[in-house]
Amino acid sequence: MTFEELNSRYGSYISQRLRQDLLSSELDTVEIEGLPQWLEERAEKAHKNYLMLLNNPILSSMDKNASSTGLACRRWRDAEDLAYLVAIAETEPVMAAKVG
Repeated sequence: MTFEELNSRYGSYISQRLRQDLLSSELDTVEIEGLPQWLEERAEKAHKNYLMLLNNPILSSMDKNASSTGLACRRWRDAEDLAYLVAIAETEPVMAAKVG
């Protein structure tokens, strides 16, 4: 998936967020049609990781980074936010067609 494809489908703000938040290898492996589902699955994995750290204080304390739970929460929220933005962008043409 190229930046031009992302930009033409989702606009500049979302395409910039995708480039900023995802690794280039991730962008290369995902087809643009499957991006919304892939982002949703990515957010679910981040949420499971956050819950695992939250529910297991031993894992959190073993990590020398004291803010590992906070970092996992931020990753989850960022992943959810990005999945939501793409999902809304996917529905916008449908909404515009219904209004017009």
